[in-house]
Amino acid sequence: MPLILTHGWPGSFLEMLRILPLLTDPAAYGHDAADSFDVIVPSLPGFGYSDRPEQLGMNFFRIAEILVQLPP
Repeated sequence: MPLILTHGWPGSFLEMLRILPLLTDPAAYGHDAADSFDVIVPSLPGFGYSDRPEQLGMNFFRIAEILVQLPP
């Protein structure tokens, strides 16, 4: 099952590194392997390590519109 994790401001995708193994390989931590996720952790445009957006109007609402278009 896909799961998108996003960071806040100020922040970056690096905040998620510690929990990724728990979500992608729960069996290694004594949980059911069927509970694993395909995790997507984007660096949000203009935040963290990403470049400044090329288009004006890039805000949290626009980012959400982009992320919802990702294929399952």
